[in-house]
Amino acid sequence: MKKIVLLIVLTFLSTVVSAQASLGFKGGYVFSDLDFGNNAGVPAARSHGRTTWQAALMLNVPLGVPGLYLEPNLGFVRKGAAFSGGPKLVGPGGAPGTGQSLLLDYLELPVNAVYKFSLPFGKLAVGAGPYVAYGLAGRFDYVLENGSGTNATASRDVTFSKAYSNTSINMERWDAGLNGMLSLEFNNYLVVGANYSYGLANINRSNFGDLHNRYLGVTLGILLNREDY
Repeated sequence: MKKIVLLIVLTFLSTVVSAQASLGFKGGYVFSDLDFGNNAGVPAARSHGRTTWQAALMLNVPLGVPGLYLEPNLGFVRKGAAFSGGPKLVGPGGAPGTGQSLLLDYLELPVNAVYKFSLPFGKLAVGAGPYVAYGLAGRFDYVLENGSGTNATASRDVTFSKAYSNTSINMERWDAGLNGMLSLEFNNYLVVGANYSYGLANINRSNFGDLHNRYLGVTLGILLNREDY
């Protein structure tokens, strides 16, 4: 895992060094949800969005055509959702449990093709492209029904594995999908942006149907240099 993460980071940094590019940082709010593409076995299960956060390095690479840029971002994002009506699992001692929430931490790399419109105070950037994400850690919270009339909360760490499991919370480590973005780059180097991430990969390897990541992000950032202007 460490070698893969290091390779992604080094590839990103080598692009910064070799390209005529501007570098910056951003962070902010995430409203994350999980789409149950197939509720087989848990027809009552529903997901509800939850608020998390993200932080990333920004890179603007001019493509030689006026207004056209490549914008890869490398950063941390926390995804997941809260649940109602499931998913179900077997807890310690065989007691039944009902899922309450799932949190998944990723190292994510979206690569957007962006067009920038000049404005009196800066630029308006609109873009879209693919993303790939690598699972770092995860936690599944649930309510344990102990049969005595009182319930207790518990949690399990997520296991990243390609193998399906009926007894543990298994998730596919790699996620991939599409990303769209909109941002305002002010002349004072501040950047205000929003993005929507639409996961195409089924990340679930447990017993409660397909899961796809979704999230809406709002960020505030700053560019360190502006040689692309």
